[in-house]
Amino acid sequence: MIHMVYVIDERSGINLLFRRYGELEMDEVLMSGFLTAIRHFSSEFKRDEPDTIQEIEMKTYKIVYASERNVLVAAVSDYDDSTPVIRKALSILASRFSEKYGDILKSWRGDTTIFSEFTTEIDKLLMNGRIGEGVKRPKLKAKLMASMVRMGFISEKAFKVGELCDGKRTKETIADELGLPIEEVVEAIRELEKKGLVEWL
Repeated sequence: MIHMVYVIDERSGINLLFRRYGELEMDEVLMSGFLTAIRHFSSEFKRDEPDTIQEIEMKTYKIVYASERNVLVAAVSDYDDSTPVIRKALSILASRFSEKYGDILKSWRGDTTIFSEFTTEIDKLLMNGRIGEGVKRPKLKAKLMASMVRMGFISEKAFKVGELCDGKRTKETIADELGLPIEEVVEAIRELEKKGLVEWL
């Protein structure tokens, strides 16, 4: 589940809004400063082509980022939650927050209480921290061999998709990594399922 959500003014690093769902405890001010600093630090690697960080993985948890027009939204979630699902929701949150408060932020004086009503929007979109949970992940039952493609047992696309079916990646993650439409990835996984080569965790 998502344990904490931070809505941050990316220019100042100030935490505008905070929402907690789990029992994980962290200092809001220190955490928002850390999240902003790490993101800015990552962009220094390629100043001509900013490559800002999108995710930080730890042993048990991970931090997923999304931003829109100087509004940074970060969520601390369980490691096995679906990153693509969470990031998409955070992107929508960042966009909606920016649309609603963008003009206010231009002359904002530091009163964070004016953003408190947006917590309802966060709860709704993130399903009270439950979004991204229970996402099934495909896992190979046996190692795929290149000869399977040569013999026509499976297609080349199914082979490439199957190599990423490790029980950790979702079908959305696999699609992103291979640069394929999600429909083609689903079709490839179904092909592997019919051959008894894939199971869902």
